[in-house]
Amino acid sequence: CVCVCVCVCLCDVLFSPGDWCYHSQFPCDTCKGPDEWTSLFPTCGGQSQSPINIVTRRVQYDPTLTPFVFEGYDTVSSITVQKHENNVHFVLPPEVGVQGGGLSGRYKATQLHLHWGIDGQPGSEHRVDGEQYAMEVNLSLDKNVLYSGNQTSIDFRLNDIIPAASDLSGYYRYSGSRTTPSCEQNVVWTVFFRTIPVSRSQLNSVSRLWAAAGRNSSRTFRPTQRLNGRTVSCSTSALFVPWTALVWLSTTPCWDLL
Repeated sequence: CVCVCVCVCLCDVLFSPGDWCYHSQFPCDTCKGPDEWTSLFPTCGGQSQSPINIVTRRVQYDPTLTPFVFEGYDTVSSITVQKHENNVHFVLPPEVGVQGGGLSGRYKATQLHLHWGIDGQPGSEHRVDGEQYAMEVNLSLDKNVLYSGNQTSIDFRLNDIIPAASDLSGYYRYSGSRTTPSCEQNVVWTVFFRTIPVSRSQLNSVSRLWAAAGRNSSRTFRPTQRLNGRTVSCSTSALFVPWTALVWLSTTPCWDLL
């Protein structure tokens, strides 16, 4: 099987429009890929960009990074599926939220989306010690968000794909940005030690679903960005935690907005 990463973001604005894309989706002459995003969105060339490669031997222990408390993750809810130009978003109900984790107050989970490779090849955005995983699940936690797009609804329970809170006490924390334009640098990323195993057939099923919808959403990940002197912290004595599983949780109070 392969491993999946999960990320959570706290923000509150629409994703910025523009003629940007991933080169896997369209010919290079019809839109601007990640290496050209700065020409449309100068913020994408900032000093605190995401994703990054986490070098475990350089992380610093931070005792203020307490465990998370997840709310509404075990409830079956009707969620909205929105088709966007560059990805598909699953909009979550307001009762799904999170507290703790060194954050102030409660944040509601607003949407999740995926980044993945082709046929089990690397597709996650973040890396740990240079290792890129087959998929990354980004879960956004925001204050006030508006969404638009082609919508349908399905029944869904978040803890069917995200491990129990007791398995997510170990994580990394750093300050970064959204990984899509306009790359605002107001995201606090939480990258869990633990990963989610999925089979290759499950991964291929996701690709076939998007292909049936007439969209290429595989290989939709931004290359890693320079750390530029930023500190990566961890919630526990990371050196004693086996690096067999890894889940990404990205969390941030994004007030003007991933």
